[in-house]
Formats: sequence, structure tokens, C-alpha cells
Amino acid sequence: MLQYIISIILLLGLDFLWLRFYMAEKYKIMIKKIQNQEMNANLLYAMFAYLLMIIGLVIFVVPNISKKNRFSYSLWR
Repeated sequence: MLQYIISIILLLGLDFLWLRFYMAEKYKIMIKKIQNQEMNANLLYAMFAYLLMIIGLVIFVVPNISKKNRFSYSLWR
């Protein structure tokens, strides 16, 4: 259970850092060019996307982490 909690915290924490400090301004510029309007995030859709990411992490990634699994097997899964 601990590895699930750590994995979820790492996923959410690293994604927050990526979006907040590295890509935020770049996304604002790109969305302004594409949509001709300012970026407006829909929090309901964002929560749904993060829920699906967590479910995918718990189902596909964490159960396959072990010393016996090769790196290529983990990438395939």
C-alpha cells in the first residue's frame, strides 16, 4: 500500500511542478495562438483526467515494479 501512496504523490507532485513552473507560460502562449482566446481550465475535466492517470498508475504500473521484471518488460506493459 505504501508504494501506491508514494507513486501517486510522485505522479501528482511532479506533474504539478512540470505544469506550474516549466510549461505554464508556454501553454498560455500556445493556447492563445490556437484558440484566439485566453486559456481557461475546466477543473472538473482536470480532476477526471488525474483520476484516470491515478487509476492507470495503480493498475498498470505499480503492480509491475519488481526486481525480477526486466526494464523492457515494464516498458511493454
